[in-house]
Amino acid sequence: WRHHSTYSGLFNPINFASTASTLNITVKGDFIHNGTKAFRPTTNLAANSTSTVEGNLSVTGGGTFLPNGGSGALTGTSVVNLKGNLTVSSASSLTSTATGINTFNFTGTTGVQTIDVANTTSVAQIAFVANTGSYVKLINQDLTMGTNSSFTIKNGATLDFGFSGATALNLFSNGSLQTFNAASGSILKITSPDGISNGTGVYTGNVQIGSDATKRLFNAGATYHYIGKANQVSGNGLPANLSNKVIVELDTDAITLQPTGSNTFTSAGTLEIRKGTVLD
Repeated sequence: WRHHSTYSGLFNPINFASTASTLNITVKGDFIHNGTKAFRPTTNLAANSTSTVEGNLSVTGGGTFLPNGGSGALTGTSVVNLKGNLTVSSASSLTSTATGINTFNFTGTTGVQTIDVANTTSVAQIAFVANTGSYVKLINQDLTMGTNSSFTIKNGATLDFGFSGATALNLFSNGSLQTFNAASGSILKITSPDGISNGTGVYTGNVQIGSDATKRLFNAGATYHYIGKANQVSGNGLPANLSNKVIVELDTDAITLQPTGSNTFTSAGTLEIRKGTVLD
């Protein structure tokens, strides 16, 4: 599809392939789903489906964007590639009825890609991936993730948890079997006063998905950039033996960052204080 595409979904859900085929859909601009029905590239669990949106993806009007609309376990592939912003209204949803890995890639390489998902019962069976070169940021509200969902930040990608006014935004859970993985070389911009945590049954800070430290992975080779608007603690998710950067760039010099426990740096690791006060 060229330029911008709008799907109003007034009558029946749209479905491009019902067989075990290879399906590639590319929208050269924005994709706007403003109807009440479901957009689903395929309902076949063995299909290999890739949907690419080179602009923004907006789901409003009470409809659903389903990367795969089948019922059961995926045996094929289900992929969405997005270069722009993601917006889902409170009455709409982004989810999959097919269990397995429905990969949702953020693929922008210039500017900021924003996530604004108002529905707190959406985002089930979705594996978000911030790819190399992307800068992904939460805006307006927390991102609530459902069962079998995950968020991975790859080497060279940034996840900025953002603010709504002065309130830090977080990843929240509405389900189970969720994971978070900040890979080596990734960058987290940490906004919560509670920093990042990964204790079993401890749900504080910017990342509140994943049941324990094996499901909330903060790599020692990632960059941890604290940008709080109120006093922050690092949180027990900050790794030991850091081999990359911890950057402190708080809103004012009067705001403090307090380490949680003891953190050390390898010879390759650095602490860079740009603004704010680090308490030892």
